[in-house]
Amino acid sequence: MPKREINTGRPYLRQSSIYSEVARLFKLYGEILGLISNAMAELLPEVYMENKNRAIQDFAFPTPEMQCGDGNILTEDYKYWYCNQVIARVMGRNLGKMEASNMPVAMHHDSCDEPMDQLLVCSPSDNHVRNSDLLIFEKKEGGACYRVNTSIKNTLTIVLMNSAEQLHASAIEEECDPTPSCSSYSIRFIHYVRPQIKRFGKKVAEKGNTTGPWLSVKPKEDHTKALKYSELKNDMLVASNFGADNSRDNLQARVTNKLNGKFDLTWLIDDTLTKKWTKKVYHHNCIKNKKKCQRCWIFPTDNV
Repeated sequence: MPKREINTGRPYLRQSSIYSEVARLFKLYGEILGLISNAMAELLPEVYMENKNRAIQDFAFPTPEMQCGDGNILTEDYKYWYCNQVIARVMGRNLGKMEASNMPVAMHHDSCDEPMDQLLVCSPSDNHVRNSDLLIFEKKEGGACYRVNTSIKNTLTIVLMNSAEQLHASAIEEECDPTPSCSSYSIRFIHYVRPQIKRFGKKVAEKGNTTGPWLSVKPKEDHTKALKYSELKNDMLVASNFGADNSRDNLQARVTNKLNGKFDLTWLIDDTLTKKWTKKVYHHNCIKNKKKCQRCWIFPTDNV
C-alpha cells in the first residue's frame, strides 16, 4: 500500500483564543457546561464531587463565571465543572468518498491527561454523523469495549471517560459518502485537565501569591545586533538610542522617508521626527543595546 500523507491541519495557537468567533462559541458553551454541571451534581453526585475536589478554581476554563452565565450571581454553592481547557472538534467533515480500510484509526489513551473522569459533550444533529461513534475500552491496554452513538437527534450527548486510563477512538464506518442524507455535522467538545496545571496549582498553594522573575522566550536570532541599513523599509518599527552618550534605553520609532540609504525616524513616544538618523538601530523589542534585551532571558541577578 503506498504511503499516504495525512494532513493534520494547522496547530491551535494561543492567539486563536482571542478571535471573536472563538470567544462567542465558548461564551455560549460555558453556559451549557454550567447546566451540565447542575445535572451531574443531581444525577451523579459522587462523580461531581470527585471533580469538585480536584478543582483549582483559578485555573478552570470555561471559568465558573462563564458557566454561571450573564446576569447571574456566582455564589459559593454554584455548580461548575472543572477542566483546564476545552477543544471544539467538528465531526462529519468528509471531503470525499473513502473506503474504511484506507482510513487511519487512531486508537490511543492520553498519557498527558490527568487520570480522572472527564466529559466529552457532543452537540445534537439532524441525522447520523459519519464516523462520530466513539469506541471506549475498559482499560488502556484494551479489554471490553463499548460503542457510543454520539450523534442523536435533538439530544445533547454526554460521555464520561477517563482518557488517560481507557483506550478510545472514533469508529470508522464501512463507507464515508457525503450524500445529502449523511451530510450532518456535529461539534464534539473535549475537556482536558493537565497534570502540569495540578503541580503548578500545588506550588501556588504552598508559596502563596509571589512575584517571580520576568521571563520571556529567547529567540534563535540575536536581537541585540544592530540592523543593517539595507534591511530597513519605510514604516518599519525599530528601536534606537536617543541619548547623546547612549546612556538611555532604546526608544521605539518608525523608519520614515527612507531614500538612497538615508532615513528619518519618527519617535513613538511623542511623534516627533528626527531627520537623517546616523546611529545604530535595533529590533523594535530590543530596549537595551547590551547583552540583555526584552526578547532575551532576564534573571533576578541581572542588573536591568
